[in-house]
This record gives sequence, C-alpha cells and structure tokens, in this order.
Amino acid sequence: MGFTFLMPAVSAGNVGQHTIDLIISTLDMCKIVYSLPSKKLVALQLRSIFIKNGKKIHEIDDSKFCIYIPGRNIIKTLYEECCSKEISVAVLLKFVSEGGNIPDALDLVTYLNEWLQISKPCWKMPHSCRLLFGNGLSPVLFKFF
Repeated sequence: MGFTFLMPAVSAGNVGQHTIDLIISTLDMCKIVYSLPSKKLVALQLRSIFIKNGKKIHEIDDSKFCIYIPGRNIIKTLYEECCSKEISVAVLLKFVSEGGNIPDALDLVTYLNEWLQISKPCWKMPHSCRLLFGNGLSPVLFKFF
C-alpha cells in the first residue's frame, strides 16, 4: 500500500512513453509492471492506445464541461474512476508537436521528480531513445571515387 503508480498517456510526440522510459532506465526498475519497492513506485509502460470496441472515441460534448486529454482513452477513465472512489490522482501533461520530443520528456520527468523526489536529477537515457531517429549518415556515402 502507499505506492505511486505512473502511467503514460499515449499521444503526440510520445512524451509520456519517453518520460516513463527515463524513469525506468534511471532507477533500474524491475520488469514486471516496472516497480521499485524501495521508493514505493510502480510504472506501466504503454506503447499504443486502448481502443474500446475497435473505435477511437474523439467526441466532445460541448453542452457540458468535460475534461479533454489528447490520446486520453484510458487516462480519462482511470482519472474519473480514481476521483469517484476518492483515490488521489494527478495527471501531468505537456502539449507538444510531433518530432524529436526527448527534451519534452526530460522537462516532464524533471517536473515529476521535483514533485515526487524519486531520483537525483541525472537521467540515464534508455535504449528506446538511443537510436530513435536511426544512425547518422555514413561519411562513406559522400566520398567521391
């Protein structure tokens, strides 16, 4: 009891996934549902969205106030369930564009760390980030014979 559960929202730029990768890599968490009992921390890594009945739910009812979280399928449901059962929950979001979003993930994990104090602020790049955009072009390609 008393664990903090971390789960990314799958959305633009994969910032949530990169943030969880940074935490898992830096803290060398066990692979089950990644856990670190000494810090009472559990992290779930998602790589794709949850789709109910094979359809993506993008409708927004403008007639009443609603919470809209991009890529939010499971996050909104989990948030509402926690609130209805009076379980403390926080959702950290950063709105970004598609592209190289490792700096955005570093910003988000730094903010999370300031709040939860889970690690010294020296993040270990996970394997998932090392070749994110492939290797650079080989100089051999530009050699003239």
